[in-house]
Amino acid sequence: AIGAGSFVLTFWSMLPDTVEYGEWKSGVRGESVVFGLITLSQKVALGLGVGLLGLLLEQIGYVANEAQAPETVSGLLAIMTLLPAALIAGAAVLIFFYPIDKARHQKMTAEISARR
Repeated sequence: AIGAGSFVLTFWSMLPDTVEYGEWKSGVRGESVVFGLITLSQKVALGLGVGLLGLLLEQIGYVANEAQAPETVSGLLAIMTLLPAALIAGAAVLIFFYPIDKARHQKMTAEISARR
């Protein structure tokens, strides 16, 4: 939960930076396009995620409303712990290389303000 919470906070903090970066580079502020594409991406990802979960459950032999085999329980444990941990670690690596730090953000916003 801590990892998921920090990811959500980081993601929604980086999104406005994307809008400002786009305006800084192109002179066009495209908030509606950026936020619209993010909303679409989230919906697609949620749909694909549910489908992938169904396939994973099938692969590990999960049968609803029945006692699960030990192998199935181990598979459930991996799906609920190892898979999310790997994805969070991958996201952390990508966030580590995020190029907009405080100084760059201040430079971008100052240049945007000067253009206006």
